[in-house]
Amino acid sequence: MATKGINVEENSIHLRAVKYGYQRPNGFMYDGIKKHYSKRPNEWGVVKKFLVDASENQRTGQNQNTPFILLERSGNLNYDQAKYTLSYEAFFNYLDYLELMEARKNAQSAFQTAIIAITISVIAMAVSIYYSIKQINSPVKIDVGQYQKIIDTFKK
Repeated sequence: MATKGINVEENSIHLRAVKYGYQRPNGFMYDGIKKHYSKRPNEWGVVKKFLVDASENQRTGQNQNTPFILLERSGNLNYDQAKYTLSYEAFFNYLDYLELMEARKNAQSAFQTAIIAITISVIAMAVSIYYSIKQINSPVKIDVGQYQKIIDTFKK
């Protein structure tokens, strides 16, 4: 679970790689993702392993766990011309992740709204109590005409 205030996606090579694929629903070329990660050489090693595993999965029929699927590759084994897309599992896991992030944001918003509503209720209750006590302790003034009507009512 992520620490409050930290964006998990910013700290996860895996999530960023899956996001790259998610943002390209028609697939992406090996060259494109390599160029995208050219400024992050440490991360490129991990992403390249995903891509190589996807190629090996297609070539050997194995099922190594990788977020990508090889869609097509030219006749040679050169990766530069290969086209990839997200695996079904990675796609749906990323959708679940996005829904979880949205739910977390909504929960935080609901919590803040609840705190504001409780604060307003407490203030309203305090004001109500104050004016109730003030009314009870204030003297009641009855003029002579009102007093006489009360007396006449009791005599009947």
